[in-house]
Amino acid sequence: DHIEIKLERKEAIQQALSILEKDELDIFLLHVLEGLTHRELSVIMDKPLGTVSWIYAKAVKKMKEYLKGDNYEI
Repeated sequence: DHIEIKLERKEAIQQALSILEKDELDIFLLHVLEGLTHRELSVIMDKPLGTVSWIYAKAVKKMKEYLKGDNYEI
């Protein structure tokens, strides 16, 4: 059962990631998986810091809404 739950969770997160636009996905993954700060992402992506923060917040909101009701946390 535990493996099945993990697989379902993985699939749900992959589906949620698929709804993100390219910039949202890039910023989200680089921040969450690579641990880059918004300031570092701002330099790498050549975007203002406020824009990077806004895009990240928008990505998180989209994912939360997508996963809402499935009892998953990001």
